[in-house]
Amino acid sequence: MTTLSINNIYGHGFQEKDLDYFRQVGFQFRLQESTFAGAQRLCFIDFSVCPCLEFIEVTDHQAYREFIPPGMVPYSPGINLGLAEGVKKSIQDFQEEFTAWDPYLLHENYEGDPEEYQPGWNYLNFTHGVVPDTFIWITECEEPYPATHPKTNHPNRVTGVTGLIFDLEEADLTGFSNLTGELFQEGILTSEGVDIYTRDSFPLDERFPNKEFPLVAVILKADTLDYFTRVKPVLRSTTVRGQQAIWIESPQQSWDLIITC
Repeated sequence: MTTLSINNIYGHGFQEKDLDYFRQVGFQFRLQESTFAGAQRLCFIDFSVCPCLEFIEVTDHQAYREFIPPGMVPYSPGINLGLAEGVKKSIQDFQEEFTAWDPYLLHENYEGDPEEYQPGWNYLNFTHGVVPDTFIWITECEEPYPATHPKTNHPNRVTGVTGLIFDLEEADLTGFSNLTGELFQEGILTSEGVDIYTRDSFPLDERFPNKEFPLVAVILKADTLDYFTRVKPVLRSTTVRGQQAIWIESPQQSWDLIITC
């Protein structure tokens, strides 16, 4: 049984012009923007189901570097894992199980401050990285649970995330496998409907993008690619498993988007 599922995937290096471009190609952002410690401006793209995509703009790089917690490589992308529905394990169970990674717990209440006796979010971070140059952490919500974000229907007919591509060997992702309790099969690990690919397992008909970090692309599923064929200037096209796909580039520090049908 899956113990953890992917809640959201974030990347750095975005500016308003990048967000405008995503709007131009048919994505709608969450109406409410957020800010986070380290002078980070957060914008989100939601789908009908998790995970969502989180786009981070750092507005003060000195403040950001002073914020960096243990285990986080500056500006690296990240993946937030949440306890899967029906799982009896607690976040403390993961803390005890993975002591070799030097885990530490953080708490933030729903009012946005660290008062530990008020209900809120519990975060389990790891001082020793689970995946090279990728920040992985676990979130547990306490009752009363926060409101879920509304389902979003995008003009471009993209329905959600189906995969993540790492420019890494399978051995480099052993920590992710151990944490989620899922095993690789022929170079692919599946976590709650999201496939995790190594550099050798994804059927991409061209070279991986030259990115600063190993999480090089997020795969999205669309009902149809018709919207993208009408976008001007013409979007980059590729093929996945012999079928047409759309490739949308992002800043160097973040993952690109590959949209399949």
